Amino acid sequence: MTLPVSKCVLAAIVLASGIAAAEPPQVTLSRPAEQRPGCLAEEMRIPRAMLGHLPDSTNLEFTVSADGEIRGVASDAHVGRGLDTQFRAALSRCAWTAATDLSGVPVTRRVRVPIRFESAGDSGMVVARVGTFEPIAVASR
Repeated sequence: MTLPVSKCVLAAIVLASGIAAAEPPQVTLSRPAEQRPGCLAEEMRIPRAMLGHLPDSTNLEFTVSADGEIRGVASDAHVGRGLDTQFRAALSRCAWTAATDLSGVPVTRRVRVPIRFESAGDSGMVVARVGTFEPIAVASR
């Protein structure tokens, strides 16, 4: 199917004049990061008493502010406040580097991280396997 000549001419004029809306630039941000890689997994101290009550996995969401502070911790696990308390404690024991925008300015960023729970064999301890931090939202500076 071809466009009528008048539409082609109009399109050429619009493009040449710069009137056409350009695609907005893709803004990519860095991800917030643990200052000591692996800190979150190491700091997860899940009590043995919770072993039979844990889901196989959960998603942990939290915000890392532009100054590296943790806020708004939530998970989709429905095992009561005990697990959320453990998540908050582990997050607070780690130092965080904020995400940055394209110019290197720190920004507040919300992330989601999958966590799997595994038994650590005969010890009866619970090990938390922390996945990749995925950005889910950008907040104001």
